[in-house]
Amino acid sequence: MQRFSAIDGLRFWMAWWVIADHIFLATGARRYVSPQVADFIEHGNWAVQLFMIISGFVITHVILSRKDTYQTYIIQRFFRLYPLYVVAMIAAISVRDWDASVWADSSYIADPLRAINRIASENTYPMLHAILHVTMFHGVVPDDRLAYASSAFLPPAWSLSVEWQFYLVAPLLLRVLIKPSPLGWFLAALGIATSLVTTFGSYAWWQYLSFLPQALPYFIIGVVSQLAIRRQLSISVIIILLVALFIGGFSTNIYHSSGFLLVLTIWIFYLVLSLYENNSHFRWHRSVIVVSKLVATHRLYIYLGKISYSSYLIHVPILTLFLGFGRAVTGSSDDIATLSLAIASIPTIIAASALFYHFVEVPGIRLGRAIYRQRNGYEERRPLHV
Repeated sequence: MQRFSAIDGLRFWMAWWVIADHIFLATGARRYVSPQVADFIEHGNWAVQLFMIISGFVITHVILSRKDTYQTYIIQRFFRLYPLYVVAMIAAISVRDWDASVWADSSYIADPLRAINRIASENTYPMLHAILHVTMFHGVVPDDRLAYASSAFLPPAWSLSVEWQFYLVAPLLLRVLIKPSPLGWFLAALGIATSLVTTFGSYAWWQYLSFLPQALPYFIIGVVSQLAIRRQLSISVIIILLVALFIGGFSTNIYHSSGFLLVLTIWIFYLVLSLYENNSHFRWHRSVIVVSKLVATHRLYIYLGKISYSSYLIHVPILTLFLGFGRAVTGSSDDIATLSLAIASIPTIIAASALFYHFVEVPGIRLGRAIYRQRNGYEERRPLHV
């Protein structure tokens, strides 16, 4: 299988963009940088949209390269996500006593009621939230039906739910795109209609893009990117891509913000680096190699990209622990003390991410692959972090 080191580098940058966003949220660090820099960092949602594109790209590559049965494919995807998710959820619940003091009882928080209301919803409907999170369908329920359904206990895990929803339907989506049929066109039209209704309709509201029809445009961009480099584009694929760009642009207020265009630009840039990387007939220009090393393919970026799933899920519990426990011990919550505690949490986030990657993620992936080998009767060596 092809390797996409530049995409690993992009994963690293996107994970730490989200982490920086949450540090700014919890510490008021924006006062120490220019408003333009602060506004950029505090749009961590753009990083998550890029994660969705990456997922569409990688999962398409996995499905088309391995040609597994659906059952084998979904078992491996489940064990790719679930073990670390459980550990991160336990970590989040274990520091829950400091949730309010860190994310609500602070002058730095722009919207303290969000954390207060989230905690209240967790306390009022604990079993319902628990059931939804155990099944990873917590992102499906509209937040105006169950308050903070998508972000209870561990807020970043809302994107894990939509990732799981995408995994469930990705093989069918690819079949529709690659082998168009009347049924396929009907399903595509149904998906587009659902995406339009959930994006622009008013019958239900989701706080995040946690319901797949809303997030589908981003996944489709990744899917189509993979099909394009495989030269498997067709008229139907191009039409669905244009619809995805339309929905994605409007749902992110493209005419009021440069966010969607920025997301596309970053993706195209890293996709081009990946194409250079995998083209054995192309001789890299020195300037391209330098740029690639600076922003994507340095060994440090690649490693931090491999452990980025752990970083993304575990950073909020660690940040909550450092700020909550640190304030309790020092008795100080002023600007410098709070920011210092957040900065001090960074090495712990990296170390914990590495530990969880090697001792939770990798064993989970190996377990999924052991099931794969048992079902298919042979052993196959592949990179462990796709």
